[in-house]
This record gives sequence, structure tokens and C-alpha cells, in this order.
Amino acid sequence: MTSLSPGTSPLAVVVTEPVDAAGLPLTLTAEQSAGLESARRRTLNELLFPGPTRSFTESRETYGDTSVLSTLDYLYGLRSGVEHEVTLEEGKTLILGLQSISEPDERGFRTVMATVNGQIRP
Repeated sequence: MTSLSPGTSPLAVVVTEPVDAAGLPLTLTAEQSAGLESARRRTLNELLFPGPTRSFTESRETYGDTSVLSTLDYLYGLRSGVEHEVTLEEGKTLILGLQSISEPDERGFRTVMATVNGQIRP
């Protein structure tokens, strides 16, 4: 037990509602409240880091789950003549190979020839 010196008083704690930069009260929407119960980490990311979370979500929607790629393949792309393994899930592995890349056409597009599990795919 802690005792106070004579003539001192305990600190007063004032509980206030959280506010944004403009001083407006912050309240959770029903969707955010439900998200804290079902998908806590995702909802907290959206609340604490809205910009990076939005970028991550857009990237995931555009490119899918890139976490299955090795870091070197993700950062530098496939190398010609080298087989690259991508494990999709346990027991499911793709063997990818880059065969050739054409010169850009008039629209700037290139044709890429690759092998997927030994089969050539344009």
C-alpha cells in the first residue's frame, strides 16, 4: 500500500473520447467493431495504417499472394535458363522457366515464352 505525503493529493485521471487531428470524436463503425472481433489484425492495420494497408490490399488484388515467390525471383524476376520453384501449398509446386522475351511491339508490349512444369506457355 502506498501512502501520500501530507498536503498532497492523488493524480486525477480524466478519461476522454479519442479525437482525430481536427478534434472530432473518433468512433468505430459497426463494420470495424465486427472486424475487431473476427479479423482483429486486419482491422487494426486498417485503423492504424490506412494508406499502407490500402496499398497492400490493392497489390494483393492485382497480383495475388506474392509471398509464395522467393525474394530473388520477386525482386529481380526470372532468369533465362534457370528453373524456379514456386510452392503454392504443401504438395503443390510449380516449376517455372523463362525461355525468351521478345522486343517491345508498337504498343510497348513484349511476348514472354515460359515453361510451366515443362510445358511451353506464351
